[in-house]
Amino acid sequence: MISLDKKNGQNRYSIIYLGCGKCAFAFLLTIIFVSLHALFPVLFYAQTTFPATLKKCWENTILTKNISIASDNPSSFFLLTTDSEIKSINSQNGEVNWVYETGGKNISNFIISDKSLYVAGISEITGNTIENSEEFNKPRESEQPSRQIYLRSVATMSGIPDWSSKIDLKGTFVNKNIGEADDKIYLGRNGNSVFLLGSSGNLFSAQKNKDSIELARKYDSTVREFFDLDSDSISNSNFSNLSQKLFAFYGTDKKFYLITAKTGEIIYSFFPSNIVTSATAISPGHLIIGDEKGFLSLVNVENEVKSDIVWSVKLGAGISSVSNTGNGVLVTSLDNFVYLINQTKGSRVWKKRLSGRLLYKPLIIENEKTFVVVENDSAYFISLENGAILNRITLAADDYFINTPVFINDQYIFPTNSGIVSYSDSRCLRERVNQL
Repeated sequence: MISLDKKNGQNRYSIIYLGCGKCAFAFLLTIIFVSLHALFPVLFYAQTTFPATLKKCWENTILTKNISIASDNPSSFFLLTTDSEIKSINSQNGEVNWVYETGGKNISNFIISDKSLYVAGISEITGNTIENSEEFNKPRESEQPSRQIYLRSVATMSGIPDWSSKIDLKGTFVNKNIGEADDKIYLGRNGNSVFLLGSSGNLFSAQKNKDSIELARKYDSTVREFFDLDSDSISNSNFSNLSQKLFAFYGTDKKFYLITAKTGEIIYSFFPSNIVTSATAISPGHLIIGDEKGFLSLVNVENEVKSDIVWSVKLGAGISSVSNTGNGVLVTSLDNFVYLINQTKGSRVWKKRLSGRLLYKPLIIENEKTFVVVENDSAYFISLENGAILNRITLAADDYFINTPVFINDQYIFPTNSGIVSYSDSRCLRERVNQL
């Protein structure tokens, strides 16, 4: 018979002879066994136990709706929890630090810059003068309300609003009823400026505490999908500040546009074969795009004459996200698989099948060489190197994940349909604080 021992980190194969007549057969089995072990070691040493037990640190049953989550410091994070509410949460214990009511329907993501949180929305506001931090909450008599797009910033430490302005196509912050066409606004950051791209195809750029728009532009197409290219880069910190230079969108005219945030100029555009559902930049002149049919393509955007598809591969179903990891392109698909793709050749490095559809972008932890992906009631911690599942969280019955988690102070903070929950594979923050 054949035995396999591990000694001093090395594999040692041996044959226990069962009789002379069986020597040849045993030798043949040994050769087959050694060959299979060399080719497929995971079959023999698949991980059945996880390297560290994840501990639930705290749970807060905040009822959430279309939740967004971000942070700019290790002590707290922020939730866009309802149509008109923003909350700051203490990362040590999950308790609420402050709540800010925006006074209108939030119709954008939010971004954090220089200790301020920015959000855009629609509200009924009266008046024909510029709002600022001193007067925008004052009532204005004898004036009828109008439906407005606003951009507001809130101090991240206190929740106190410190700036608010209204957006107008003419280039100044005045009250004009322009909110009807934009039911969704995408926010990004370029240096000290914040830009807004409305689903109607209107682009604006503004700086805090300035009374004029830096940039106003209208594109020929309305926006179907928006791609924040720079935020796809690897993040090995606890924070989610954006430093946006380029963005892209897929229009209802079935055209893909690459835009510079500084000037709003279209620096590249082409007609892809299918609806683009995801995109990421992997170098100054190349993008990876995924589409609804499952095609993943490397596009050379330096070619101004026509689209230059360097390579294109077909995966099992529509692509829900693509991320540049440095080791390759991480792809989630509606076929329940997550893939790592070689960005130079388009070849598959590995793939891993999970139990449900992958709708949200993974959280990549660079210094751990792992990522976290959620589907339905399970969160998987997976190795970037080989796709091995390192750990798993399963929620209670009737609970499910509703967005990508954040990583703060060695804690993984997950938004769920029942609230927010924190896990850690080391000591929870409150335990570390108590021992100081």
